[in-house]
Amino acid sequence: MKKILSWILALLMLTLPVLGAAEAPAAEDVSAALAGSSFSAKYLKEGQRSVSDVTVEPGIVLLSLIPEDYQQAVQDLLAALKIELTGQAVDKEAQGTLRLILNDKDAANVTLALGEKGIYAASSFLGDTIVQLTPEDLQKLMDQATQQMVASGQMSQEDLDKLKAGMSNPEELISSMIGNPDPSALMTAVLGLVNPEDIKAAEVTELPEDVTIEATEEMTLVIRKEALAKVTTELAKLLWSMPVVQQLGEAAAQNGGEPLTEEKLIAGLNKIPEALAEDLTVRMYTTKEGNPTQILMAPKILKDGKETEMKFSAITEMLDDGVKISWTAGMPQEGTDLLLSGEMTVNQAEKGGTLTYLVTADVTRDGETYRIIDMNCGMKWTAEEALRTLDMNYTATILQEPGAAPMTFAFTVASEEKDLGDHAEETAKVDVTIQDALLMTLNVNTKTDMAEAYIISEDAVRPAALSEEEMQSFTQSLSTNATSGLLQLLTALPESAQTMVFSLMNNSAQ
Repeated sequence: MKKILSWILALLMLTLPVLGAAEAPAAEDVSAALAGSSFSAKYLKEGQRSVSDVTVEPGIVLLSLIPEDYQQAVQDLLAALKIELTGQAVDKEAQGTLRLILNDKDAANVTLALGEKGIYAASSFLGDTIVQLTPEDLQKLMDQATQQMVASGQMSQEDLDKLKAGMSNPEELISSMIGNPDPSALMTAVLGLVNPEDIKAAEVTELPEDVTIEATEEMTLVIRKEALAKVTTELAKLLWSMPVVQQLGEAAAQNGGEPLTEEKLIAGLNKIPEALAEDLTVRMYTTKEGNPTQILMAPKILKDGKETEMKFSAITEMLDDGVKISWTAGMPQEGTDLLLSGEMTVNQAEKGGTLTYLVTADVTRDGETYRIIDMNCGMKWTAEEALRTLDMNYTATILQEPGAAPMTFAFTVASEEKDLGDHAEETAKVDVTIQDALLMTLNVNTKTDMAEAYIISEDAVRPAALSEEEMQSFTQSLSTNATSGLLQLLTALPESAQTMVFSLMNNSAQ
């Protein structure tokens, strides 16, 4: 059974891109390990709200990007500032708020709510006024905007009518875009991609030089260019049968581009098999126990009349508690050879797991080899009944050219989520560094608690329903409230930040 699973896994990897082949199994393991709704989900369903506080701590790198005269002001501002985001929903009502908290005081806020009678808005810049936009108001505003687009030539009346019809019947709109494509010809071509006569299995009597496992069995299959061309041809025909593709082709022609035809689409996709100098042979090896398994491919690519042989190898090893995948992809070019390598290991425990992923890229030029990319990623997580944690670190070092100083970028993430019985709490900290110097630290603290009162009210002001005289009074009060809200925000700023703001305002006015 283990050997059969190894062959199946090897065959599945053939359907993935070179790099994707190394990533797919791990993605499933990690998503399974971290699966399940957030602890906060059940409390939100009970009517609680979610509150997230976000703070930023500047590092030396971030401060170095700011003019020296303003660095202290920025530090004081970020030390005092907390961004609060809240969200809640019950039945057919939902509400969210953004607050700027300065020294633990609400300096500015905006709240939006959605109810059966439309959208409601409140803000420290609106005073005590709550503004309402009904579905009819929103429709009127959209009609005005679209008619203006028609008048300015940005959209034709015919396209506008189609858009309106589609919005009133989304299913019909999707159907009109996709049509009724028949994938049967494409599926037949895909099934014919590998001829059963081109699949052969044999025992390994002498280990090939490029096989790095103790293989005892070999299976080869051939993907013929003609069969691949049938797939790309049928794919192009299927795409062309969709009205939206033909409409995009017409739009490109109207904007001065070359008109797209079915023949051009077929020719474009057929460049994929045409790039192969010959049929592609895939070799798969496994040990007597069926583990590990190795896949080898060496496609020959035609470019500018020259033939280049790429080399790809992937080894999958099933571990007692996970999986390990190692891969290499060699891409020789004129005067330069590029070798990509990767290794990923996923270990699953009863209440958590770990993941490590290493990727390197080496270039050989004029007999000299140097590493242009060195990436290292690690994750560790736990999943208990009332506690989940995640720690992640990522480092990437990039060398743009030989002799140059490499650039290193890194970040770490540490998060913890708790179910405390009557509410949930979560903390997350992200550190970002460049060249081993701190760029910034991001802190996010989230919890659930009692929901706020909804701003949905019968006393809300509906601007679209106001008379001309009422609109003048409303506009004047808006101006007064906005000025008051702005002054409230400015006076809440640290003194050094106030000086910086006024300085920037004076400079922009000059």
